[in-house]
Order: sequence, then C-alpha cells, then structure tokens
Amino acid sequence: MYWYYEYLKLYRDGKPMSQWVIKALDRVPYYLSHYNYNERYPKRLISFMENSLYLQKGDTGSKMKLEIEQKFWIELLGFEYDDGRPVITDLGLIIGAGSGKSTFMAGLALAVMIVDSHRGQDVLVMSNSVNQSQNTFRTATDMVSDDRSPLYDFKKMDLIQPIQGKIRWTPTNSQIEIKAMDNKTADGVNVRMAIFEDVFKLLDSFVQTLELQKQKQEIESKQVMDAFRKSGKSMRELMIFLEG
Repeated sequence: MYWYYEYLKLYRDGKPMSQWVIKALDRVPYYLSHYNYNERYPKRLISFMENSLYLQKGDTGSKMKLEIEQKFWIELLGFEYDDGRPVITDLGLIIGAGSGKSTFMAGLALAVMIVDSHRGQDVLVMSNSVNQSQNTFRTATDMVSDDRSPLYDFKKMDLIQPIQGKIRWTPTNSQIEIKAMDNKTADGVNVRMAIFEDVFKLLDSFVQTLELQKQKQEIESKQVMDAFRKSGKSMRELMIFLEG
C-alpha cells in the first residue's frame, strides 16, 4: 500500500486531517494483518484513471492527476476475504464544492466498470434527484467522448456506448446508470459499486419518506378505528379483522 504510507507521512509531517481520516489511517495496520490485500486491483484502477482519462473541467488540456489522498482511498478497495469478496464495502468521502468531486467520481465509476470487470456488474450513480446525478454522469460521458482518450477509440468500436441515462461497457455487459430517490422504477441490478452523491441530502429525503409513511399509517389506523366505533362492533371483532 504505497500511497497509504505516503499519506501517513503527510500526516506525521503535520498536514491537517480530520479525526475520521486519522481513524482510517490508524485502522489500516489491523486490516493488513487480518485480511488479504490485492495490490494489483487498486494499481490498475489508478493507472486507468491517470493514463486514460482527461479533465473535462478546469485545466481541460491535462490528463487526470490523482492526489495522494485520492490514491489512498482507491487503495482501500484492495482488501479481500479469502473468497475474493471485498472487505471494505462502504467508503464515506467528504469533498468540498469546487474540489473536483464530480471529476473524481466520474473517473472512478468508469474505472470500476471497465477494469477487471465481471459480467453484468453495474455502477450506480445515486442522489436525491436525477438532475443532481447528471453532473457526475455528464462528466463521465464527456470523458468517454474525448478524442484524446483511448475510450474514444473504444466508443468508435462500440465497445463502450453512451446512451440515454447509461454508459454501457459491452465486453462484460456492464454499465453506469443513474438512480435517484425521485425515480419510481425499481429494476433489478447487479451492483459492483454505488456512488451516493450528497449522501446527507439523500438521507434527509429517506427520513422524510419514512415520516410520511408513518403519518399515512397513523391516519389509516385512525380511520379503521373510527369506522369500527360507528359500526358498533366489539374490540374482539376488530382484532380478528386486523389479524385476518
């Protein structure tokens, strides 16, 4: 884990870091001693992002260049159980506005879809609304359509296909797809990675949905009780009705 040690060196040299980052750094030795580490997979993800993708915002003439901390985040995806399943399945990142969040997420989504991809494994870009998800998805689409990238050649050969709301990698029938809280569809997907944009807004929406469901259930329960009181039925008959 080369980039872990580089990031740890920055911390020891005085780079300001949040308590959550420090805790993540402190946990790595435990993971290294208790789980397998597939060094090849994170290296290939990083190499793909830095050698195949070009910036679509800011310095658009440059290839993507990952920061040390971004490479460390990707390295965490290399921990595996004996059967190859990933150990770390949740990774929370707080990235400030204007700090390249959409660029990083778009590049990671493309890398995970293509590098060492298994058949039919998808990457979901999720957020509170479809419009909110469009930023990352649009950046990924622009990266695929950039004629300086090898992905552009793949696109001309129909190996990678940007279509409405999706980017499909045909060799493994995998895809990047937008999902949102305001999307009522519930198609089944085989997910390799889900990227939650602005997860706090997503959680707020989820809590609001639960509150509305609770209010609806309370109203329906009250309506049932009122109906039974008016009907003159006994409480025993009410319980039989509810259980049936």
